[in-house]
Amino acid sequence: MIGTQIVSGITAEQVVEIIEATRESPDETTEVETAQVAGVNILKVSGAIIGVIAIVLILAMLISRPAGIFPIPSTETPTPSNTPLPPTSTPTPTSTPPPPSATQTPTGTPTPTETNPPPTDTSTPTQTPTPTDIPLIQDDFSTNSKGWYEGLKRDGSRFEAGFNSGKYRMTITTEGDAKVPARYWSSVPNVIIDNFILSIEAAFEEAPENAALLIGFHYDNFGSYYAVLVRPNLTYEIKLFLVDQDLNNPPTYFSGHLDESIFNVDGANNITIKVIESKITIEFNDQLHLDEYPLPPGGPARGGVRLGVELSRVARVAIIDFDDILIHVAE
Repeated sequence: MIGTQIVSGITAEQVVEIIEATRESPDETTEVETAQVAGVNILKVSGAIIGVIAIVLILAMLISRPAGIFPIPSTETPTPSNTPLPPTSTPTPTSTPPPPSATQTPTGTPTPTETNPPPTDTSTPTQTPTPTDIPLIQDDFSTNSKGWYEGLKRDGSRFEAGFNSGKYRMTITTEGDAKVPARYWSSVPNVIIDNFILSIEAAFEEAPENAALLIGFHYDNFGSYYAVLVRPNLTYEIKLFLVDQDLNNPPTYFSGHLDESIFNVDGANNITIKVIESKITIEFNDQLHLDEYPLPPGGPARGGVRLGVELSRVARVAIIDFDDILIHVAE
């Protein structure tokens, strides 16, 4: 406290002067007491020495004091040694990278990763099959894996459909009270189509001349459809069956004749039918017989495909075997 009170009102220069004066003119009391009683008043001398030492220590503290302790008035505002000088230039923040240009990515700045980026396929692209490469149905009739109709129907005539020796067999018998022509169908499962190519093998196992095998197409929900009829007498026809007209006797829009060298009445024959944009092309055993013939107008443009058998006289039997059906979409 003593040291603090002494120093609080003086400057550092004044303290130095006091110390110099003490060296030049020692306290008279101290000298008298020291001369008179040598070694007796050591405590007093020691007190003076301690005072001097205290002043020196306080001075040292003043010289090396931290800012804010023992403030000494000054006309000069000191610059704190622990305060950094203001920067001469504004540094570029390192945490915020400059936006990348369109042609260059900033050095040292990670490029943002796109979430789920689209993969780049460097391999040779696989060719996507065209619709004609994908069969709508392909069946060799070894088993009923497609859901073909099997069963027996009687409504004046007797109709039976089922599998026989790897073929799909349809049998029709017209009895005495049968309405003729008797016509029965079995729909190709799960096929609704407009443009198509159909290939199938067919054989008359037993059939009079007035029998016919039928391939129907564009069968709509109302019961209208087109049909190609092939007869054992080496003729074929194109007919349009409309539900609001006489389905028993539809008009014939086209009739053609087959040569025995091309169509085998006693064996299997391949029949190919192509329908594109309401025009029909027919081949028998890979021989072209009808090329892009316009279909009769007014018929359905799209629908199901069916296989059938027809018998137009009573007391007759017709048996037809179908095999190896293949249907493609046509472009």
